[in-house]
Amino acid sequence: MPEIKWRTLPLFESEIRSVETAPQMGRRRQPSALEQALHVYWSAGVEAHALGALARSAAYPDEQRALMELHRMEEQRKDLAARLLETVWRVRLPHSPNVAVPEDELGLLPAA
Repeated sequence: MPEIKWRTLPLFESEIRSVETAPQMGRRRQPSALEQALHVYWSAGVEAHALGALARSAAYPDEQRALMELHRMEEQRKDLAARLLETVWRVRLPHSPNVAVPEDELGLLPAA
C-alpha cells in the first residue's frame, strides 16, 4: 500500500542545528509560491474566524460593522487564495466555496 504524503506548512526547520551552526539559524529557505498561497489561505481563514467571533461580541454597532467588514475582506482574501490554488496548482481544498463540483458528483453530496 503506498504511503500517504501530506502537504502541510513547515512549522520547524527540517533539521535541528547544533550550537556551532547557530549563526545560520536565521537563514531559511525561501518558501515556494504554492507554500505562500497555502499560507495566505490558512491565515485568512484564521483571521476571518477571529474577526467574526469578535464582531458577534462587539459592544457597539459601529464596532460590530467595522469588524464584520474586516471579516468580509478576510473571507475574500481566503476565496482568492483558494481560486489561485485551484487554477494554478490544481489544489482542491475541502469545504471551499470555490471548489467546483462536477455534475456527476452532485448526487454524492449529503442532503442539507
